[in-house]
Amino acid sequence: MSGPSLLLPPELRERADGILAAGRAEGGWLITGPKQVGKGTFARAFAAAILAGADRLGAEDDKTRHLVEEEGHPDLFILKRHPDEKTGKLPANIKVDDVRDVTARFRQTAATGHRVVIVDTADDMNTAAANALLKTLEEPPAGATLFLLSAAPGRLLPTIRSRCRRLDLTHFDDATIREWLVSETGCAPGEAEGAAKAARGRPGRAYQLATGAGRLAWDL
Repeated sequence: MSGPSLLLPPELRERADGILAAGRAEGGWLITGPKQVGKGTFARAFAAAILAGADRLGAEDDKTRHLVEEEGHPDLFILKRHPDEKTGKLPANIKVDDVRDVTARFRQTAATGHRVVIVDTADDMNTAAANALLKTLEEPPAGATLFLLSAAPGRLLPTIRSRCRRLDLTHFDDATIREWLVSETGCAPGEAEGAAKAARGRPGRAYQLATGAGRLAWDL
């Protein structure tokens, strides 16, 4: 099941489209912003466009979009914490072995000519994992793009930050989120208004409040 559509400030969308049109997406990118502001949705939309060879966000074909949304595209690699097979609990950090496994597969032949890694989030990497990823950031394979998501970029290794270009997401105003929620969910304007205010500028949180169990946790 697909998630909500991408909500971006016009200037950031314009910049992303310019990067795609110029074929300049290769290398490391640090996507920053508060939690649930849309970093993951942005990274996946960018990845879908890259893997489809599209010249702007949203111009990819339906098959590529679906494969990226389901994290099933052969040239897309997602680095994130995975539940322990025995306990089912999430570890505190992204493990260095996971980084090494992804970066090793990342250097194999790509079906599309492009390869994309999304680190969701870079804040979850410990020093060993960050250093393992740094080697790929320093010398990325041809056609490789790495998106590192972070809510606290100042805490990342300086060497990680210095090797990435930045794309910054900030809080949205309530009116923008309200209109987006009505369009995305079909909820009543009053309900969307309540979710937008409770979310404090974060579209992902607003969507969760308007559609999930959290919708009962605030007053309309």
